[in-house]
Amino acid sequence: AQRQVAAIVEGGFAPDGHTYLALLRACAGAADIPAAQRTLTRMLDAELRPDHKHFHQLLVACCRAQRLRHNSEQEATLEVALSVVPSLEALGLELDRVTVELLIGAHAAANRVSRCLGLLDSLFATVGLPPSAGAFDSLLRMSDRLHRPQLARELLGRMEAAGLEASNEQLELPAKIEQRLRTPKSVHPPLRKLAYSPSRAGFVRPMLPPETAARWVVLPKQQGEARRARKQLRAQAHRAALAARTPALASGSGQDAMGGSPSAR
Repeated sequence: AQRQVAAIVEGGFAPDGHTYLALLRACAGAADIPAAQRTLTRMLDAELRPDHKHFHQLLVACCRAQRLRHNSEQEATLEVALSVVPSLEALGLELDRVTVELLIGAHAAANRVSRCLGLLDSLFATVGLPPSAGAFDSLLRMSDRLHRPQLARELLGRMEAAGLEASNEQLELPAKIEQRLRTPKSVHPPLRKLAYSPSRAGFVRPMLPPETAARWVVLPKQQGEARRARKQLRAQAHRAALAARTPALASGSGQDAMGGSPSAR
């Protein structure tokens, strides 16, 4: 994308707002916040006035960066997202609904619960609009990631108070989280991602039989016992494999596979 813009300049043309918007979308797709900031600076240096759409792409880059980058960089990313508000004010642009949703989405992607709830009240009050469904969707997905059913219920209550209708999937979210918390953790033996199946004449994803998966269920208080059980299962499988290859070893008769005794060798 940068090379395309450079080619436009070399051809004697000046990039316009649409060109910079396309470049910002490329930066947002790559979660490249510094490149998006440099693009906005180039717009200002070229005496082009960015609008809401340009700043929206910077916020999209911040949201994606929260999911793709290390946790140590989350606070710096949030500072960049919050700096959009004074930048809009400096250009005489007011906060709009999409900007507020993206700001809340950036904090929700970083799992900042208290800040998200504070922004939900303060930013929409500043805009003069009721909280939107998009903002609540980001917060509900955050509660799902954090496995917090009570937070999901609180958000659904706020949606109802704001006059927003929740979808069936959102209404079922607290029960799904609780069901997930009650379900014991399952640790399975390592499987190859793909394995060749002669019967299907192709590569398939290996699946554990239900009876095998049931033996690998791990309860929170039984992880040590489960680890020992896994070792025993591996040892049993190893002994069974040896017995299948060398039946004489499994019999324990003291004779080798050729029928003779150890002393005869």
